[in-house]
Amino acid sequence: MSEIDILDKLNVLERRINELQRMEHTSTVARWTDYSATSTIVGWSSFTTKNIYYARIGNLVFVDINLVGTSNDTITSFTVPYVSAVGFVLLSLIRARDNTGEFVGGLLLMINGLSTINLYSTLEGASWTASGTKACEGQFWYWCA
Repeated sequence: MSEIDILDKLNVLERRINELQRMEHTSTVARWTDYSATSTIVGWSSFTTKNIYYARIGNLVFVDINLVGTSNDTITSFTVPYVSAVGFVLLSLIRARDNTGEFVGGLLLMINGLSTINLYSTLEGASWTASGTKACEGQFWYWCA
């Protein structure tokens, strides 16, 4: 191997080390943040469980919800800390319990350019009963602006 070949290989190695060091310094570790007390939540008069957590990595936001309590409205929604990206519409499956003992598949909807999440008691988008116990559980992600 010639001296030039060795120098070329050393240059390539040095560039790769520099890239790894840059990645190490710019990498983001997502930390879950409790947003339960800050979120505007509609549809419950009281909670037995009230958990809304989010983690953001760049423009990607992960959300975990667990909301259980006494229903007082047929409409159910909550807010998240970041507005969704324009052109981004989210439909996601959640576990929903509407005034019954059984969980069923429910629907979560987020419209582009908003920070409000609408929750529905069935996959068809049915409204909720405004009394009894209401529960919503699930995880989703969205692109923020």
